[in-house]
Amino acid sequence: MPPYLLLAMQGGGAYGSYQAGMLAEYFAQGGQPYDGGYGVSVGGLNIAQLFGTHDGTLATSKQQQAINAHELAVLWETEIASDESVYVPLKTTGLLTEGARKLLGRNLRGDLAVAVLRKADSVYDTAIAQAVGERLGNKVARSGARRHGAFAGRTI
Repeated sequence: MPPYLLLAMQGGGAYGSYQAGMLAEYFAQGGQPYDGGYGVSVGGLNIAQLFGTHDGTLATSKQQQAINAHELAVLWETEIASDESVYVPLKTTGLLTEGARKLLGRNLRGDLAVAVLRKADSVYDTAIAQAVGERLGNKVARSGARRHGAFAGRTI
């Protein structure tokens, strides 16, 4: 059985930028394409972008990985400048949520209190992250990239 080159990428916002730069440099230095990959959270989005193709085949994915890695690095350099680019706390919507934010501060505790009071699914406003995910996911959703470990903004 031939050896396979597999890639695993962890989650954690800042790691996404590091991963994108590492992938772009890996292919710029002539690195060979990966046979498969898995990722968690931001790592899953990066894997989806790396393996995403229009026809969903691994053969095409291997041909396009260097281009995909470059596009991913450009996305991180131009659109995702910091955590604030995708992690925006929910807005306060009234006296109760404004009071909780003032009392607990502009930090995770205050953000969590606002999310609970608003009965939100997330501590953060997910619209910005969804827009980035859709930009990545549109390509991935058409590709059928589920075989490659991630799909349309979700990781498995």
